[in-house]
Amino acid sequence: MSDTAYDYLDWPAIEGIVCGDTRHPRETLKPRLIPEGVLIQGFFPERSRVTVIYGPQDKELPMTLEDESGYFAAVIPEKKIPEYYFEADGEYFSDLMRYPLQIRTEKEGEFRSGIAYDIYKYLGAHPKKLKGVKGTFFAVWAPNAARVSVVGDFNGWDGRMHLMECHEESGIFELFIPEVEAGDLYKFELRLPSGEVVMKTDPFGNAFENRPGNAAIVTDLRYRWHDRQYLEERLAASSSEERPLVICETLIESFIYGLDGTKIEPEKAASEITSFAKDRGYTHIELLPVMEYPDDTSSGYQTSGYYAPTSRYCDPKGFKFFVDELHKAGIGLILDWTPAQFASDRTAMAEFDGTCL
Repeated sequence: MSDTAYDYLDWPAIEGIVCGDTRHPRETLKPRLIPEGVLIQGFFPERSRVTVIYGPQDKELPMTLEDESGYFAAVIPEKKIPEYYFEADGEYFSDLMRYPLQIRTEKEGEFRSGIAYDIYKYLGAHPKKLKGVKGTFFAVWAPNAARVSVVGDFNGWDGRMHLMECHEESGIFELFIPEVEAGDLYKFELRLPSGEVVMKTDPFGNAFENRPGNAAIVTDLRYRWHDRQYLEERLAASSSEERPLVICETLIESFIYGLDGTKIEPEKAASEITSFAKDRGYTHIELLPVMEYPDDTSSGYQTSGYYAPTSRYCDPKGFKFFVDELHKAGIGLILDWTPAQFASDRTAMAEFDGTCL
């Protein structure tokens, strides 16, 4: 049987896919119409057999192994691009190229101008649905990287599997991966301009595994707050100069760990710190840095994850509960933010894309 797909393959571009050395995998892997039908391509390392299943009747079409690295291709005999998915050695996969890009031109413009104040809603890892499929949307800023991949338990930490697409105007890379869910570990793998390949934690990660591990954790941030009364009273008080602020600066360890050194649950810690503040007339508790950091000896002053409470104490849900309980008791919370004490840890933001961003 003749291999129609072979005549349409862009081999220099395919080399970029199989070597993990491209900023634009979509240009090569996305389905496209050709005179004979719809050209479908996929990279499945170490797979011996791949079938594309398409259309409402789930027709099956074996794909041809075009390169021994695991690059497959086929031509679906249809006049328009159908819904389809892959079966590889008994496992089923969505085609990542079928999901639309999420970073819009307007948001890129805001980001480049320094006014994308809600960029945390886009960068990082965000569980969501696309085209009715549950998964996680990943995005990261790495303008000088030769390529960026998402790696994790879900792909064997193989940087060839989930190559991200680069928006050249902003240097943001993005990718939606189906079936990756809250609780999954991940990092970004970058090929630097020097050719070196490194793994980095997510600068916008919302949670991280406990030391000595440093992978980010996909996190569901939904939480039902109960502090409306406090927020309303705070807003009203902001227009008046009559309410004094009495602030206690402290380490969260003072309340997270008991006298015997055992860890206390957020519920009990919140109760103890609330009682402490009320008994002494404090209106606010100011905590020394609680954001994620790699070095225990730094006491939190070498931040590696500005959007995550450190895993030493609790997860994001536990920390939200902690804040909620303080607010319900009428106690404000101030968090020290220390960007000047930059973590030089190689796995964090230092020279993230091979340059001093």
